[in-house]
Amino acid sequence: MSLMTIDQALDLTDRLFAQTVEWAGYTDAEIKQASDALGVSLPLELRQLYAHQGRCDVHRAHLKIRHPSKIELDGAFAVFYDDPASGASWAVSVADDARPCPVYCRIDGAWYEIEFSSVGEFLLFACVWQACEGAMPFSATVIDGVGREWAEHEVAKVVASCDDLGIVKVVVGEPGTLWVGRGVFLLHESFGRFSTGTTLLGAFERVLAALPDVVWDFVSTRDGFP
Repeated sequence: MSLMTIDQALDLTDRLFAQTVEWAGYTDAEIKQASDALGVSLPLELRQLYAHQGRCDVHRAHLKIRHPSKIELDGAFAVFYDDPASGASWAVSVADDARPCPVYCRIDGAWYEIEFSSVGEFLLFACVWQACEGAMPFSATVIDGVGREWAEHEVAKVVASCDDLGIVKVVVGEPGTLWVGRGVFLLHESFGRFSTGTTLLGAFERVLAALPDVVWDFVSTRDGFP
């Protein structure tokens, strides 16, 4: 796919999550206060993320967005998002206010390495990851051992069976492959995890029915299904 801008990612996630998420952000004054406290200017794309979605619970389902006052300056990097389970953190370089602004990842104190080419790509991946890991009412996960070819083959079944849901593939670099439709999210992570999340029970039933050979490690629901 072509490089996703922050504006495109915000628009896409607004539409994809419209049924279950009420987006909320921080005020310009709150964001400026955080920037002033750090003594640096936060990149525009990061400020846009916080202004549009920074307060939303979907960004705290598993991965955790930091409150503006908790953004940490680590050398040239502003750390704004964490994975408590793995110890990974994501950051942007405060020296780079260009658009697109790359997002860097660090795990357990290692060097920061570029993982996403823009905050927009990171935003889309993070939202879908959260959706497939329990942020949506219905989700299911295979923990590991799933190859990309297998995932592509299985998702093709879902696309064919649920063609009215408009499911399309969005590839975001090395972290994994995303498929998104109307209220349906599927994710294959490069290390072998495969998961899905949906906003509606009917869509969840259809996705699982299209994947009868998949043995799910976890199934999470909020409406008593299955």
